[in-house]
Amino acid sequence: MDKKFINWAKENKWKLELTDENFILPNNIIERYTVSKEWLNFINGVKNCTNSEQNKWFLTINDYDTEYYKSSWGWNDFEMMSLQAAEDDIKWQEEITEFWNRHFPIFLDVEGDYSYYAIDTDSGEIVQGYEPEFEDCYTVAETFEDFITKILDGKIIL
Repeated sequence: MDKKFINWAKENKWKLELTDENFILPNNIIERYTVSKEWLNFINGVKNCTNSEQNKWFLTINDYDTEYYKSSWGWNDFEMMSLQAAEDDIKWQEEITEFWNRHFPIFLDVEGDYSYYAIDTDSGEIVQGYEPEFEDCYTVAETFEDFITKILDGKIIL
């Protein structure tokens, strides 16, 4: 993890737990997504990265590897909420699944209105979406590196 981000986390009272373990994504994630090397380099060795209230966090191995780790929130819970809202509307469910097949969640916020940041795996852009229509998202950064820079510069407030 980047030293500038570690300093930012400390200054902003974020709980940051590092580990020597290598970050290996589960097969179901690898099969579904092509993730950026920048994101992998950033998150590798991070066990936990959450704000002090524990209602905003970067997703880590603890979130993606649900076979070994149990979290209160799953990495794909917003997708599951959308699919549940679609009920028996097969076309809507397909649109939701198609959206999430292309958008890899990397950050969840459940403080007020639920929101997330995700990597658009086609363009590499970072997008943000909110409830109730999680799939209505907008671009906040051109790359993951740009996303982190905007956080450090205070242009994206976590």
